[in-house]
Amino acid sequence: MLYELVSGRAPFTGSNPEELLNKHLYGSIPSLQASERNCSAEFAALVSRMLAKEPGERLANMHEFLIEFNRCMVYRAGLRGRGSRKKA
Repeated sequence: MLYELVSGRAPFTGSNPEELLNKHLYGSIPSLQASERNCSAEFAALVSRMLAKEPGERLANMHEFLIEFNRCMVYRAGLRGRGSRKKA
């Protein structure tokens, strides 16, 4: 869900349910920074960990996620995502 909220698109797409499921199970994790260039590297890494195929590579629970989330910025310093503009 975070991937989609930041990038504006789902991390995996498919032309049918079987293809979509196959990508979720076996496809490589798409780079959040490739979809949203203003995303910070730390946040992109956190989202990648949450999408990891192996359970041992993912965070164990919401508490662990919140600790990591509070340590990173979603967007790179001074940038706020697509369509944002500096105030004049």
